[in-house]
Amino acid sequence: MTVHEFNESYKEGKKGEAFLDDFFRRTYPDTFISGVDRDHERRGIDRIFDNGTKQFKVEYKTDYMTAKTGNIFLELSVNHYPKTKQGWTTGSQADILVYYIPDVAVYMLSFSLLRKKLDDYYMTLQRKVVWNKGFDGNNFSTYGLLLPVRQFEKDFRLKTWRI
Repeated sequence: MTVHEFNESYKEGKKGEAFLDDFFRRTYPDTFISGVDRDHERRGIDRIFDNGTKQFKVEYKTDYMTAKTGNIFLELSVNHYPKTKQGWTTGSQADILVYYIPDVAVYMLSFSLLRKKLDDYYMTLQRKVVWNKGFDGNNFSTYGLLLPVRQFEKDFRLKTWRI
């Protein structure tokens, strides 16, 4: 059984956030991109994009494994005994999901569109439990669905940038 180091995943996520901030500031120079406080982060909001007309709550996901496996991991729950909480697919309060596969692509889509597909995906996609070692050294698991990248691209009207 492979146990992923959460500390490593956290560092990779921070590198991804820095890349995405720079990428979107160059891509959308008229949009103000701001970081958020810890309360927003707990609600699955990593950035606020403000184009002068509207504000969008955005969650960033950086996934190095997708390039190796060809699958996007749709996290449904996080199980840190004795507590279980919603995964990012259902727990995030962001409007927009930015899914970054380093050296491959950046995808942007509406969370509401993704959530509309979850019931169908639950019935048809492979399910997976992933073990992680947390900051505290204790193991916890995440439960989710494996969505092939090709299907992800086909099922959603994605704003896509190839890297």
